[in-house]
Amino acid sequence: MSKRHEMGTGTDREWEAQERALQEERARGAATHPGAETSDGALVRSYRVLARALRRPVQEGLPPDFAAEVARMARERQQKAMRASVESRVVRALGAALIAAIAVFSVMNGAAWLSLVDLDSTAVQWLLTAAGCVGLATLLPGRARRIHRAR
Repeated sequence: MSKRHEMGTGTDREWEAQERALQEERARGAATHPGAETSDGALVRSYRVLARALRRPVQEGLPPDFAAEVARMARERQQKAMRASVESRVVRALGAALIAAIAVFSVMNGAAWLSLVDLDSTAVQWLLTAAGCVGLATLLPGRARRIHRAR
């Protein structure tokens, strides 16, 4: 348990209790030792319980279907990642289609609705600034992740 020569008088009693508990457990002696009636008796009994627990082999092992369970979890994780990948591609494709539709609409009907908007107004400038900020905030995090992964 512990080495006697490294301890002072305060821990000598502790060391002796540990050693006595080990000896009693090895000998499977009586429940009490000649000195068990002293104040060390409870200490020796507690160390006997500990020594007994340490002598027993660990009862818990891997379940019989452990490998199959781990393989199932790996398959599920892979399928979930594939679904997430497919979903993100669909979202990107729909976003690109929306931007393309807006561009086509602008080219076809641009003169009609552009004449309604005063491009010199402060509101339009702020709207373009906000759109630029949203675009940057959308594009930069993905790029930052790719740069971080490359390192």
